[in-house]
Amino acid sequence: MYKLELNKKGKIINCVDDWYSVAPPKNPSLHWKDGRSAKELAKYMTSIKGYMPKEIEDILVKLGCNTNIIFYGEPEAVTSLEGRGGGRHHDLLLVQENEVVVGVEAKSDEDFGKFVCKELFGNKDYKELFDSISENKFTRVNSLYNDIYGYDLYKNMELRYQLLTATDGILKEARKANTSKAVLLVLTLKKEGCYTEKKVEANLKDLKNFVDSLGTPLKDGQYNLPGYPDIDFYVEYVEVEV
Repeated sequence: MYKLELNKKGKIINCVDDWYSVAPPKNPSLHWKDGRSAKELAKYMTSIKGYMPKEIEDILVKLGCNTNIIFYGEPEAVTSLEGRGGGRHHDLLLVQENEVVVGVEAKSDEDFGKFVCKELFGNKDYKELFDSISENKFTRVNSLYNDIYGYDLYKNMELRYQLLTATDGILKEARKANTSKAVLLVLTLKKEGCYTEKKVEANLKDLKNFVDSLGTPLKDGQYNLPGYPDIDFYVEYVEVEV
């Protein structure tokens, strides 16, 4: 089994209450509830004290991750991105130094946020509005496209913005930790009465559109994206009944 230490700001996280005290969601009254992904992720990750949950362990084994090196997990970790403004907020960042970084994107009945075109232009016709984009917003989104696709943002704008920031954030953290592998792990936490299959299916469709946009993976399933050619990038998905 993979050993795991959950830590935030130098404080060890052993239980759900520890998690909340050092890494609450932005809007606790809305997101810190049974059935919502923030609280269910905390429950799930602290359920096996000091070790990785089995579903995540199975993915790490499949990717050939070293079982002898401990993982450190930080909830609500933030990665700086190009341009002014907030960085990428990871639901959970798992780091095995010099080996692999896993960014966990937890979902229950939430989606992946806005499409890129809506993020930039709201409800306006983006095809007519490139001149109206703020320089800062253009810098942020364009840098994501160049890192992930190697071209400017004029293509593939019907993707979920959150998946782009997650990918770039995870790869930046992988470079910082000197790892050869990086993983975007979408973790759907299904608590009875707190999610709909319709929303899960919609998220899977959005995730598939994003993965398809990356092109054809190499035979072992990894992508080597233009901004990070030396890092093997993987997209994984798992559903867990909670």
